[in-house]
Amino acid sequence: MIEFKHVSKTFTDNRRHTQTALHDVSFQIDKGELVFLTGHSGAGKSTLLSLIAGLEQPTQGSLLIQGTDISRLPRQALPYLRRHVGVVFQEQKLLADRSLLENVRLPLLVTGHSLTEANTRARAALDKVGLLAREQLKPAALSGGDQQRVAIARALVNRPAILLADEPTANLDRDTAIHVIEVLRDFVRVGVTAIIATHDEFLLSRFPTRILTLAQGRLATDRPGPVASAPLRGHA
Repeated sequence: MIEFKHVSKTFTDNRRHTQTALHDVSFQIDKGELVFLTGHSGAGKSTLLSLIAGLEQPTQGSLLIQGTDISRLPRQALPYLRRHVGVVFQEQKLLADRSLLENVRLPLLVTGHSLTEANTRARAALDKVGLLAREQLKPAALSGGDQQRVAIARALVNRPAILLADEPTANLDRDTAIHVIEVLRDFVRVGVTAIIATHDEFLLSRFPTRILTLAQGRLATDRPGPVASAPLRGHA
């Protein structure tokens, strides 16, 4: 599904100074797998997610998604790739003056779907995250956790094969963070491949899943997560 082969990414600023964000990273993620991506601030987590989303391209190495080396795709093909990748950000980036339904259906309207189909699929996505009954509310009427669920619905409305979440629980309390991860896991159970970037040690220890750890732009460890010793809901 996703394969990094000796991938490096270097950025050059206006003064021609270079900084290596990722160095010789190799790993493979299978279809329907849930993976946590962790590491210190500046370790390269966001850069790695940006590469998978097609927002950046590797400086060296190969990045394969569903067997296609996207590091060699022409730029005009990248928007098509991005339709197959949903992204959830730490900040939800919801439109404050639009309803939940309007926020979620927007990616479909941008890609040419009819209003009828966009509404149908947006309502289905809101239903999956438990917010269909509130479709006409504005984001400000929701809690931070519920706004993040709207962002997840928007990321999944295009039915992507891959879901990327960059620190999606950073501003949430513990119980709400657990619930957001559980919502993401529900989509993994039906075949979506998900990578969640987080530095939250509680979540890393709570959910038994694979963990990739970056350090100074290198892949430091690739290990299965610990087995949870308590029910997933509520405090330990």
